[in-house]
Amino acid sequence: MIERNVRRIILHCSDSDYQQHDDISVIDEWHKQRGWNGVGYHYFIKSDGNLQIGRDESEIGAHCYGFNDDSIGICLHGETHFSEPQFRMLNNLIRDICERHDIIQVQGHRFFDDKKNCPNFDVSEFKKNYALWDFLKNS
Repeated sequence: MIERNVRRIILHCSDSDYQQHDDISVIDEWHKQRGWNGVGYHYFIKSDGNLQIGRDESEIGAHCYGFNDDSIGICLHGETHFSEPQFRMLNNLIRDICERHDIIQVQGHRFFDDKKNCPNFDVSEFKKNYALWDFLKNS
């Protein structure tokens, strides 16, 4: 398999606070209904902070039009409610991905598509509170 040149991490939300949507299998089904070949995200973080795997990192995602080739997509369950365990897991996951890839940018989906509100939380505030890497300060 060809290794991808992953340069960015793009953050998303499921846009649902319903507990019955708190599983990657639900996202997988939603994406299949859109005609995709399954879940477009590489990772899904449940409301309790547990991590679920979507697409393999070696596969191109289907989560941010025009930026899928060089990115990893992470989705958090939620629309308006996100938990501390989710943000801790997100922080740990980003750190792990950064150790394995030459990441230059971590941003929310809305940074790449101004018609979106996703991920419905302040990514700059998250980076300030959790991800204090010098190379991310301006991303």
